[in-house]
Amino acid sequence: MNRILYVLILFFLLSTNQFAQLPNGSIHIEIRLISLILPEDSSVFICGNIPQLADWNPGKIKMLPAGNNMWTFGFNTNTPSTVEYKFTLGSWEREGA
Repeated sequence: MNRILYVLILFFLLSTNQFAQLPNGSIHIEIRLISLILPEDSSVFICGNIPQLADWNPGKIKMLPAGNNMWTFGFNTNTPSTVEYKFTLGSWEREGA
């Protein structure tokens, strides 16, 4: 139980989001995952509740490896909304990072 809690706390501390207003009025959102428990050569995917995040399709959007156990994915949106997302390893059977 302590290990699960530690991993969850580490996940929330090391998963970062950044956004920027672009000149055309859209917003660029960058999502980064840093995971010390995944091998650097892991294929990490992201999915979520908006079309730019594959409408919850867990194996559609592969994040880009950035080195040092970090993966990134960025997208633009014109519609303000709450963004929900989840990291997977390609399927719901292999979810979480």
